Amino acid sequence: IDSEHKTIIDNYEKLYKHMKEGKGHEYYKELMVFLENYIKDHFAHEEAYQRSINYDKIGEQLKFHREFEGAIERIIHEHEQAEITNLDLIKLNLFLKDWLLQHILVEDAKIKAFLSYQE
Repeated sequence: IDSEHKTIIDNYEKLYKHMKEGKGHEYYKELMVFLENYIKDHFAHEEAYQRSINYDKIGEQLKFHREFEGAIERIIHEHEQAEITNLDLIKLNLFLKDWLLQHILVEDAKIKAFLSYQE
C-alpha cells in the first residue's frame, strides 16, 4: 500500500514538474488514466487490508475514497469535450496536493495508530 502511495506522489510531482515547464496540458490525459487505474486498484487493496484488520474507521475511509472517485470522475467528465486550461491544471494540482496531505498523511496514519493500539 505504501508503494502505491509513492506512485500517486510521483505522478503528482510529474504534474507539478510538467506545469513548471509549461507542459501540463500534454501530461493531463496520462495523469487521468493513471488516476482512474490508481483509484480502482489502490482503493481495492487498501479497503481489503482495512477489512482484514477489522479497522474501526473503515466507514470513514470508504467515504473519503468514494468522494475522491467522484471528484476525479467529475474532472474527467468536465474535460471530455473542452480543453483543460491553466486554471484547471492549478485546481487539479491543489486538489491532488490536498488529497495527498489529508488522506495519506492524516487518514491513513490513523490505520498505523490503530494497529499500534491493537498490539
